[in-house]
Amino acid sequence: MEDLRGQEHLKLSTEYGGKSQLNLGHLVDAKKQKRGEGFELRTDDWGSIRGGKGLFISADEQPKAQGQVLEMSPALERLQQAGEQLQKLSVDAQAANADPADVSAQLNLLRQDLEQLKASVLLLSAPQGIALTSGQHLQLAAQDNLMLNAGGQADISVVKRLFMGVGQGLSLFVRKLGIKLIANQGAVKIQAQNDGMELLARHGLSITSTEDEVHITAKKKITLNGGGSYYILDASGIESGTAGDHKAKAAHHEFKGPGEQVRQMPSLSQRSEYPVQFLDRTDFSG
Repeated sequence: MEDLRGQEHLKLSTEYGGKSQLNLGHLVDAKKQKRGEGFELRTDDWGSIRGGKGLFISADEQPKAQGQVLEMSPALERLQQAGEQLQKLSVDAQAANADPADVSAQLNLLRQDLEQLKASVLLLSAPQGIALTSGQHLQLAAQDNLMLNAGGQADISVVKRLFMGVGQGLSLFVRKLGIKLIANQGAVKIQAQNDGMELLARHGLSITSTEDEVHITAKKKITLNGGGSYYILDASGIESGTAGDHKAKAAHHEFKGPGEQVRQMPSLSQRSEYPVQFLDRTDFSG
């Protein structure tokens, strides 16, 4: 213990199993040289921080302990703002026929559990940033909902491979500026293996191969319709019709007997019905 003004500090230390320490105030080393300020709780062995009724860890300032121990207004305000932003996007998504977000789960977590630690929860808060880093693996797991909110931009960078597995449905909604899906190398494959696929645009729709061919194949029928004029292609023949002029231009026209070109249809996986097994809530307790 040191009570010299400007260098006040308190140290609790034990050498058992390596050095374990609680350092408070003006932090010094064994030679009384300054090594920091504030508090330090450290050990060379294992460490555990436990709060059975909840835990609040914050970097939000509370000068000279003037306030309640569980004063968490800045953290709650940020979470409330994130929920409101999600609510607005969810309403817009639903209006555009996309699936809405589960906003109620996020707001209920805030109001029923996190606020004043009404449940056994962990709340981390910092006004200027939080960073998590690992030399190997980093895992985020939730038995119910996982909520990620960003008031500005969100970036995900993966050097090798990204896998996303969804058990029931994927809804991707963008309010402005569109969506870009680009592969610089390798093919892009989109499949609806056991249902239909729909491409819909209010304005133009373009399909282009800059250096090769475009194949459009259907096992049963293809219907092309533009302004009411149409082509229908199926096994029974070709039908075309128009309410206006039908013009055909070529250097040479050749008409022969019957002919067909049968294409091998790609194989698709059958419907999979493997139910996702969730752990009982008590399993995480050990």
